[in-house]
Amino acid sequence: MGLLTDGDVEENLQTLKRIISEILVDWEDNLLAKENLSLEVSSLALSRICLLGEALFDGYTLPEQPGPFKRAAALCGLIRMFGKITWKPGSGRPPLTDLKEQAWLARFALATVPVALYQMEVILDSEVAILSKAWEPATLHLQVELLNWLRWLEPPQLPSEEVDLGRLQKTVMALAMVIEESYYLVDSEPHCDVMHRATDCLVGTLEDETYRQDLTLFYPVAALEEVD
Repeated sequence: MGLLTDGDVEENLQTLKRIISEILVDWEDNLLAKENLSLEVSSLALSRICLLGEALFDGYTLPEQPGPFKRAAALCGLIRMFGKITWKPGSGRPPLTDLKEQAWLARFALATVPVALYQMEVILDSEVAILSKAWEPATLHLQVELLNWLRWLEPPQLPSEEVDLGRLQKTVMALAMVIEESYYLVDSEPHCDVMHRATDCLVGTLEDETYRQDLTLFYPVAALEEVD
């Protein structure tokens, strides 16, 4: 069972590299240039992520043939916890602190979700299909909270290369539910007395640089007051 396809580790690695490349093209034209940053992704770490993806879907805790949301969640979580990304500040910019590196890694991990979903074929009503909607967090508030949660994730503190697979599977399942729920809400108009009414809460985040950057990952927020 592959992480992104039903092929072998090498096939999954090539798919993963395509996903990373697509994100880099977008980020280099937007976020990275604006922040005076560049980044380098470890190929060795990507290979390990593909191997861990094989182990995750064991047919017990997670199905051997997972749907697209579990696969996207696995990729996002594994990138966050095991992706070795080097952040390189441009001329005149000081090196990132550990906390800021974690924040950028969380954003990079979450950015893999919509790109990964576009790479997958799914069986819908007995037919092979491709997910057509562009995934994004259901609300700005959820986006901020989800990125904050991703920053908390760290590799299991175990000896050598050992990984607590059960803990990792539970993390992936939790993330998959959020990703799936958000996909259902894309382009929908749910009737809710809370949704899109957290502006007062979000205004407080503007004072924090990390949260302010989190707000614009998927949503082009020029001014928070313009958002429902």
